[in-house]
Amino acid sequence: MSLLLLAAAVVNLNQLGFRPDDPKTAIIAAAATRPLDWVVVDDAGKAVLSGRTRVGGDDAASGDHVHAASFTPLTRPGTYRLRVDGAESGRFRIGADIYAPLALDALNVFYQQRAGTPIDARFAGARWARAAGHPHEVATCFRGKDEKGNVWPGCGYTLDVTGGWYDAGDHGKYVVNAGIAVWTLQNLYETGLARRLFADGRARLPEAGNRRDDLLDEARWEVEWMLRMQLPAGTRMALPVGAQPPSGRLTLTPVDAGGMAHHKVADAHWTTLPTAPADDKEARLLYPPSTA
Repeated sequence: MSLLLLAAAVVNLNQLGFRPDDPKTAIIAAAATRPLDWVVVDDAGKAVLSGRTRVGGDDAASGDHVHAASFTPLTRPGTYRLRVDGAESGRFRIGADIYAPLALDALNVFYQQRAGTPIDARFAGARWARAAGHPHEVATCFRGKDEKGNVWPGCGYTLDVTGGWYDAGDHGKYVVNAGIAVWTLQNLYETGLARRLFADGRARLPEAGNRRDDLLDEARWEVEWMLRMQLPAGTRMALPVGAQPPSGRLTLTPVDAGGMAHHKVADAHWTTLPTAPADDKEARLLYPPSTA
């Protein structure tokens, strides 16, 4: 039995809102097995549309007993709430422009992932502002036995790999993931479909005013880091070449690896979550080039 059966109904819908002609559906988690009355009210509390839910039954993914309320006929722009079974949704908006800020918000996420620089409240908002993580990041290669039993000899150099983007919620920075992300930004620029949207100064970036497209400003932050991840010219490194066994035990062959890029730079050990980048005390290590 779901714990929800002992609790009030919960209304789930697109918090960003809906365009006037979009399908509009709310999913209600509620114990009732019969349809429930619902009503949409405007900011003044006036009812503008009402109906009855469609019972969807038990949802295996969430463990909830769910209903659906369709309010697609509501097309008038405005701000509303949906009430059902004593519960109320958060405020949502209907309007033709609700997705207009989304592209710039998405680009700002890349800024918030930047390493080696403070994340400024002027550009990210006070909630996401933070001190610089790894502002002077000099790393050498992983050396020793990995979890599959492969022994890596390390390398006789260090690289300054300051900058770039953190990959996710950890402090790793990955060249493979960087490649697809950078390509996405550069390809959007090259198509010319978003030149006006991302013109200089449209996005919240510290580079505003430099007469360059904001997409290119953000892409450059990562590209410069990717170049720092390259192995020095003439470097020989033992790497897995050709087909390798599925067991993960690799045959390493010395090759001329100069100009290749290290797969990633990351903490020697996982930090507890959440740990702010500026509070990370782990050693930073470079990992060998890969074909990932």
